[in-house]
Amino acid sequence: MLIEFSVTNFRSIRCKQTLSMVASASCKEHERHVIVSPVRKTPKQSRFLTSAVIYGPNAGGKSNLLKALAFMQDFVVTSQQQMQIYEKIEDIAPFLFSRDTKPQPSEFEVLFLENDIRYRYGFSADKDIVYSEWLIAYPEGKPQQWFKRKLILPKKDVYQWSFSQTNFKGGKIELESWKRNTRPNGLFLAAAVQNGNEQLLPVFAWLQKKVLQLPNSFFSTIKQWRGQKIDKQKILDFTSSADPSIRNIKIDTVNVVNHQHFRKMLSKAPLAIREEILRDQANNKAINIKCAHFDDDQQEVQLDIEDESDGTQNMFRMAGPLLSVLEEGSVLFIDELDKSLHPELVREIIALFHNQNINKKSAQLIFSTHDTSLLDKNIFRRDQIWFVEKDSENASKLYPLTDFEVRKDDIFSKNYLRGRYGAIPYFEGGLIRHE
Repeated sequence: MLIEFSVTNFRSIRCKQTLSMVASASCKEHERHVIVSPVRKTPKQSRFLTSAVIYGPNAGGKSNLLKALAFMQDFVVTSQQQMQIYEKIEDIAPFLFSRDTKPQPSEFEVLFLENDIRYRYGFSADKDIVYSEWLIAYPEGKPQQWFKRKLILPKKDVYQWSFSQTNFKGGKIELESWKRNTRPNGLFLAAAVQNGNEQLLPVFAWLQKKVLQLPNSFFSTIKQWRGQKIDKQKILDFTSSADPSIRNIKIDTVNVVNHQHFRKMLSKAPLAIREEILRDQANNKAINIKCAHFDDDQQEVQLDIEDESDGTQNMFRMAGPLLSVLEEGSVLFIDELDKSLHPELVREIIALFHNQNINKKSAQLIFSTHDTSLLDKNIFRRDQIWFVEKDSENASKLYPLTDFEVRKDDIFSKNYLRGRYGAIPYFEGGLIRHE
């Protein structure tokens, strides 16, 4: 379960910005949106939120916040296995509007709960090298610094290491092996787990499996469908909510040369899924997705998924990850959840996470949107609503609605559009300059 995520010096984010999923004590509304979870060795039960929505103008920084979380997850999962020594670290960029931040590394940190134990893990890096990495665990309630790694400047491959002698497991030979296998452009967490460290496995596994970004492809849903990890009827029901005329979905294989969309789809798939799909293509086969409808003679008509509406495609793309998250109690983050979807359909998706009879394993949804119809006290608690805007120095600032005094009769959407909460577009002189 995600407790908070912080990022510093990444793209439009200059100073440390933190998204918190901790329920505010000042908010008493919508208690069903709160996860009451035990935390080991703490006297009180902790309260976390099932969802968070982020508003802001175009280029305000909403996407960069979610890109930071996506980068952190991808780097943890892929750096050790897929990167070579001294290979550039892709998708990382500092805040470029200050001479002070340009040469500095970007920093990422996540605080989460797994098996009733809190973990705080983070690292800092630029395109060339990891500068620092740390892990603090709370198995007994009090913080334990399991390991810390810090680059000794101006050298680029020598680190100062520290390990908890009483709490971090591993003999001298094992520690030296894990350190030796950690590349300057890689993470100790990944290297140690890959080389047999079981103590760090829950941290690595949480970042690998319990945090999901919605991919810009169909392959995650295809994987769930073909592996039967999710009931096919659930995927069909979810997808057809955008188009009730869809009566069935069929997934089979065709020759690659007969499938014009395959290469385009493959390029958008996450690396792990792409490798699995490519194994299926050993015999020059590609995956084909057809949606079945009926004509006025009740004869079946099959349409390629690419010929369906954008909304239907988005629902199918979302079906596998979203249903998997609900079944496994994971975290799903989506940039522009409302893209090509009717507001009522988006409301129903959000409601899945707020329904404790459906969301039995405390899954969480974090998403950005421009749809102000969702900015409603009947849908969200105040502590679930966040805003992002840029300051006079082009740096993104993240802040919650709870920073403002809100009256019982306030209409959030109207106040937002009137500029009371900030984070709205500003058109100086209009969209087009004229004489």
